[in-house]
Amino acid sequence: MKKISTKSLKFTIPLIIGLSLTAFSNELEIQKFIDEYDKSNSIILEEISVSASKIPMELSKIGSSVEIVSRKDIENSNEIFLIDYLNSLSGISVDQNGPPGMLSGITIRGGSAKYAKVLLDGIDITNTSSTQAAPYLAKFLLNNIERIEILKGNQSSLYGSQAIGGVINLTSKKPFKDGISNSFSAEYGSYSTNKLNYTLYNRSEYNDLTLGFQRFETDGFSATDKTSEDDGYQNSNINFNTTQYINENFSINFGGFNLVEKGEFDASGPSDSSEYLFKENADGYTIGGNLISHFNHSLNYSYYSSDRDNFGPNSWDNYKAKGQRRSLLYKASKKLAENYNFVGGIDFTEDKALISNKNKSSDLMGLFVENIFDLENNLTVTLGARQDSHSKFGDQTVYRGTFALRNNGTTYRGSYGTGYRAPSLFELFFAGGGNESLKPETSQNIDLGIATNFVENKMKFSGSIFTNTINDRIDFSGGGYNQVSTEEKRQGVEINIDYKISDKYDSKISYTNITDHNGDHVRKIPKNKLTYYLNSTISNRLKNISSLTYVSELKDTVMLPDYNLINTKFIYKLNSDYNISFKIDNLLNEQYQLVNGYSTADRSYFVSIEGEF
Repeated sequence: MKKISTKSLKFTIPLIIGLSLTAFSNELEIQKFIDEYDKSNSIILEEISVSASKIPMELSKIGSSVEIVSRKDIENSNEIFLIDYLNSLSGISVDQNGPPGMLSGITIRGGSAKYAKVLLDGIDITNTSSTQAAPYLAKFLLNNIERIEILKGNQSSLYGSQAIGGVINLTSKKPFKDGISNSFSAEYGSYSTNKLNYTLYNRSEYNDLTLGFQRFETDGFSATDKTSEDDGYQNSNINFNTTQYINENFSINFGGFNLVEKGEFDASGPSDSSEYLFKENADGYTIGGNLISHFNHSLNYSYYSSDRDNFGPNSWDNYKAKGQRRSLLYKASKKLAENYNFVGGIDFTEDKALISNKNKSSDLMGLFVENIFDLENNLTVTLGARQDSHSKFGDQTVYRGTFALRNNGTTYRGSYGTGYRAPSLFELFFAGGGNESLKPETSQNIDLGIATNFVENKMKFSGSIFTNTINDRIDFSGGGYNQVSTEEKRQGVEINIDYKISDKYDSKISYTNITDHNGDHVRKIPKNKLTYYLNSTISNRLKNISSLTYVSELKDTVMLPDYNLINTKFIYKLNSDYNISFKIDNLLNEQYQLVNGYSTADRSYFVSIEGEF
């Protein structure tokens, strides 16, 4: 196969953007879809997915597992960091080596972080310089996020390499009212933790603008559980996003962020030293737009880079990790018949990374198509396929089929999909064990589920059973990266229940059980995880948000103790614009671990003030 030209890609991307004057997201397409509904219905946004088929689509017509987190859900959480909130959702687990800022990983349905694709406003935030090209989410704060869509299970037919476990699509905050507005929050608490956030918004007939600043700092605590030396952390982030509506059929968008973090960390194992330091600079931006004509066209160019320096007491502790990912996505969609929607497109991706002090790169071009059929008897069938051409591994073809059957308020759904993951640049070229003979990992995923309402629509229930099988898995063994001959299988159950107990009480329960094909533990994945949220309105001015997380049978190098984690927050409404809150994390002062040998926070107290005006 002919190698994709990196030089050609560099010139093609800006040329297409310059000539088309279109790019980015589906702003107009989404808005037109939503405008068909009663805008007074505040829950409609929670019932529409814009990621599952890359077009706005009702959840009841989607055959794969999708979980949507709204702005209200985020505001009702007790978390500061995005990764901590994701850890409370069904099917998602997090392992973190100590306090904020430390090495962490996120898994979807038991698959490691390398099988998750994460997008922030269309920017793929995969760290191409990491060992297995995984997204690092520990650096991102939660209060700048408006909406989260989690696509669970194999999504390679639409999203290509890496999306074996699923996709997390993050959307930054948008203006919440017409004209100029502001949001502000400040927080202080245990471990000398302080957080500051300010965001400026503007919404007019032809323009939306968001400009934000976030700052987080903490003295932290010792990452290891053997010593008492604290590992501090600092994080500063500037983000912006603007959409220009040229007319009712054409919009242009430009956005991005710059994030700088630095902190202390402990060497692996029980060792502990304040001399281990890191500093990382992450940049991302996107430019694009949407044009509605005979077809709905969108074109988006995005860029993400991560530049990390590590410092330690020995010469081998000092090293640089630098990676870049550039992407260009063109998509076209059209309702071609009363019961038939078409989605298709092409995307280009270029990865670069500094590996063992040498610059390495790879290119990928993909062509995807998805056909959505609304058949009789309230049945929606989706058939999709993707053909990728990789500069190092040639052609890869994957497929997906789903169904959603609606009957008397209940939706029965199912999906089957194949996927793949190309080896990372580190796995290929690392001087200490890279293997240029590696081939892509492949997967097969089956997902069956049900969603329904009970108690006069006051209770929403959804449940799924799933299996995900990975072949030709890449692992580090025998002094290097090698292909594992035995297949890796994950299977499990997910349950979500939303119950409006009364006008004053709302509750949410999520439960996940994940095992391997023998029913045994999966390393660093809880076999059982239960999360319970209770939102209580105590008075017109005072409300409480409490959560309970129960984790059992979490196995790392050893079996870790089960734990119950209770967090609670009281929010007092000062006036129409401002709230003050008092929060207690780890109310019972539970001593627990996410990774063997690494600490977690003791009981912690925080006070904050926030407002929108």
